[in-house]
Amino acid sequence: MSVEGLPQEIVRFIRSCIHSVGQLEILLLLESCEPIALSAAQVNERLRSNIEAVQQRLAALLRCNLVEPDNADASRFRFAPANDDLRTNTRQLAELYRSYPTRVIDAIYSAPDRMQVFSDAFRFKKDGDSNNG
Repeated sequence: MSVEGLPQEIVRFIRSCIHSVGQLEILLLLESCEPIALSAAQVNERLRSNIEAVQQRLAALLRCNLVEPDNADASRFRFAPANDDLRTNTRQLAELYRSYPTRVIDAIYSAPDRMQVFSDAFRFKKDGDSNNG
C-alpha cells in the first residue's frame, strides 16, 4: 500500500520503524540535537508527553538502530543511525513531515495492524469461503 505523495522508501521506513507520531517527534527531536544526548526526562520536558511513553518510544527507536545510549550516561540517548540509509531516511522523513505533516501522519496510521497481519498468516480458509479474505 502506498501513501500518496510519499516516496516508497520512506513509506517502508515508516512501516518498519515509526509506529506513532510521538515516536516520530522523539526521533526528530534527537536528530535536531545531534550530537547531544538527552534523557527521557529531558525529552518529556521538551515534548510535554508522558515519561513512560517516552521511555517506551526511546526503546523502540533503540531497537530500530536509530538511537544509541550515551557512552558516559546510558540513561541518555542520542541520534545515531546504524547506517547511512537510516540517517538519510530520517532526514528525508523530517523534511517531508515539515512540508506534508498530514501525509506522514496518514502513512504512520495507515500501516497494517502488525498483530492482525501476523494472526491472518495463520488463518485457514475453507474451500469456497470468500468472506474471510
